[in-house]
Amino acid sequence: MNQIFWTGICNEDRIPGISRIAECIGKYGFITDFKFFSDISVSMLIEIDGKKIEVLYEKLLQIISISKNSELIPDYETEFLILFNITFTKGTGNLKAEISSVPG
Repeated sequence: MNQIFWTGICNEDRIPGISRIAECIGKYGFITDFKFFSDISVSMLIEIDGKKIEVLYEKLLQIISISKNSELIPDYETEFLILFNITFTKGTGNLKAEISSVPG
């Protein structure tokens, strides 16, 4: 499987931004894995048909800024793995998950 690497910058809050990005990706490919790094960034693995890469790229540009480190091959008949790292400009790096107390 061919791999390409994209980096993105999202100016929205993390949760609504991820929701919009995931919805967009779901129309053209599949998110197969993701990892959060506090509230600063998320890394995603996206599997996609080669001929859908260009349209996904154009649709994501309407939501976030993207720089690509690989040239797109829109009519390629192979599946691709997109390594996608997104940074959130409103992230603080101090994400704390509150755990409610359990009686007992």
